[in-house]
Amino acid sequence: METTIQHLSSGNKARLVRYTAENEFTRRLAELGLIPGTLFTFLRRAPLGGPIEVLDRKSTRLNSSHEWI
Repeated sequence: METTIQHLSSGNKARLVRYTAENEFTRRLAELGLIPGTLFTFLRRAPLGGPIEVLDRKSTRLNSSHEWI
């Protein structure tokens, strides 16, 4: 089932399917290895649509959530 990052709850595991935009932010994520196909665990979300925290390959990253699907 495909969903957006906004619908994930803490502890959910997901696979990054695609970005909804191509810009400097998504290019930086790709440089960090967070590319389509990457399996990650959703850890938490900041209030009011703030950054999200994900765990992938044992690294934790904070990212803006509006760039992902």
